[in-house]
Amino acid sequence: MTTGRKPARRRRGGRSRAPVEAPAPAEAPLDLPLEEPAASPPADTTPAELVATFDPEPAFAARIPPPEPERPRPSVRRAIFFDVENSSRADHVARVLAHLDIDRMTRTTDLCAVGNWRVVNHDTARLLAERGAHLVHSAPSAGVRDWSDLRIAVAAGVWLAAARPGDLLEIVTDDQAFDAVGDVATSLGVGFHRLSYRALAG
Repeated sequence: MTTGRKPARRRRGGRSRAPVEAPAPAEAPLDLPLEEPAASPPADTTPAELVATFDPEPAFAARIPPPEPERPRPSVRRAIFFDVENSSRADHVARVLAHLDIDRMTRTTDLCAVGNWRVVNHDTARLLAERGAHLVHSAPSAGVRDWSDLRIAVAAGVWLAAARPGDLLEIVTDDQAFDAVGDVATSLGVGFHRLSYRALAG
């Protein structure tokens, strides 16, 4: 008895095809934490060892010996006010200074030369400065005939205020009005001399 099925036909080329491999699914990236960069080692905060230094000035200053005590000064004082307006020639001034015979070892002496030093020659100024004189400038002023006389009178009065009996005041000038200063000095027990170059020259 025959069935209605037909016999299966064989395909040509009896080789069977190899199965095609499906592409592998792409791997999903892993959610991993990012690696932090390695931390640098901490800086060394320890201060570097300093080089030993030294300031020599204090040591040098410590070597200076202490100042010697001031020698006692003569107790008797002398003041000389020189009016260079009367005679400013160097040879005249030298003669007056020789007559005064200044000795600072026996008397504490203040020598003040008063005048207009803009017109007095430099030789006279140098000669007086070598003798330790204070060069007091007294320029002429409007309406004042002789400013140096007034300056000497004021300075002599200030000196007399601190004078003591036995001190000596001398004024080198031709102006006899300074004899009034001598009267005040005498009343205080202070010696007074007024010296004039003209009288000295004869």
